[in-house]
Amino acid sequence: MGFTKSIKFNEKDIRRMKDLSVEWVCGDIRPFSIFDDDGFRRLAQECVRLGSIYGAFDVNEILRGEKTISRHVISFADNSREQIKELLSSSLQENSLTICPDYSTDLHKKISYLGVSVIIVDNDYCYKSIDLCCKPFEYEKKTRLKIL
Repeated sequence: MGFTKSIKFNEKDIRRMKDLSVEWVCGDIRPFSIFDDDGFRRLAQECVRLGSIYGAFDVNEILRGEKTISRHVISFADNSREQIKELLSSSLQENSLTICPDYSTDLHKKISYLGVSVIIVDNDYCYKSIDLCCKPFEYEKKTRLKIL
């Protein structure tokens, strides 16, 4: 997020933000955990950054609707795949890539999953983990009756 200065907000402003938050989660039946979500916080921080550049503005001028965002997913995904492909290719050539299978079980749903992740340490010694896939792992138990 870059450098941000710490501000002591007054109680009136804090109360207003809490009231708006409660109206949102209760009125639209959203989970309370949305406020701890990194994506939500990055979006809010970007609005603050833009406000510091342009001053007060109507957020409807910058925030887009569901149709626009859903259409943008395709180009964003294509771009992300290309970046991951380049990262995997260069990491493989530099022998700085580890492929890790992951097997887990959802005890509540009684479903097992098999996933594949890659671990990369780039040229700047930054650790990166990418989940490539995860699918339900279906198998038959090998009991005596099934073997015979």
